[in-house]
Amino acid sequence: MTSPVLFETKHDCLDVILNRPDAGNLITNEMGLEISRVLRELGPEIKLIRLRGTGANFCKGRQAPKIDRDTMTPLQLRHPVAEVPLLLYAAVKEARAPTLAIVQGEAIGVGCALAAVCDMTLAAEDAVFQVPELNHNIAPTLVMWALLNRVPYKTAAYLVYSRERITAQRAEFLGLITKLIPPAQLANEAEALSQSLLSRAATSLQGIKDFLKHASRMDPASASAYSATLNAAVTSSAPREPHR
Repeated sequence: MTSPVLFETKHDCLDVILNRPDAGNLITNEMGLEISRVLRELGPEIKLIRLRGTGANFCKGRQAPKIDRDTMTPLQLRHPVAEVPLLLYAAVKEARAPTLAIVQGEAIGVGCALAAVCDMTLAAEDAVFQVPELNHNIAPTLVMWALLNRVPYKTAAYLVYSRERITAQRAEFLGLITKLIPPAQLANEAEALSQSLLSRAATSLQGIKDFLKHASRMDPASASAYSATLNAAVTSSAPREPHR
């Protein structure tokens, strides 16, 4: 039986591959928990984490967990409905190595959140993004948590209130993705960026990731001191290369 999520490690790069192409790569709770576990257990040798999907679409959302709203209490609903996706988003946000999403086709709901929560996102020019939960009178606060510190306030508000299907061009303008790529060139562009990153020292890449993760939560003076300390620590440990 084919696994719904694949993990492929090539040297110092981990590929997390959503592998339910016939279902639009809908993410189940089991997939979310497995991805969270793998990312939490990564060692320091991994320099880059890439998230992508097989088939025509990156991820068309989440497969609804089996719940009984008539008999389950709010506390019983919390884990299958809320805690699993939050664990997934947190694992991506807190991953030791930089994360790169490679998006084709549709990125809907959870898929949109995963595209946004990664440190960098390359998207095909014909990709589409949407947060449609309000169509079902669901407040998409879980997706909104993923968007925190990833997109501006007004971008998050517009996405969840309007439920509009956003083109990749609009998504780039709104800060949801990093760079637009012609569909036929997406794989090559992603590989070129990956190789550029993988040529750098793990300590340097992880130092940048640590600063991005923590500095925004600090007051300016603390962030300044942290930047100096982190810079000194990385500089003293990273391999030296001649200046060109």
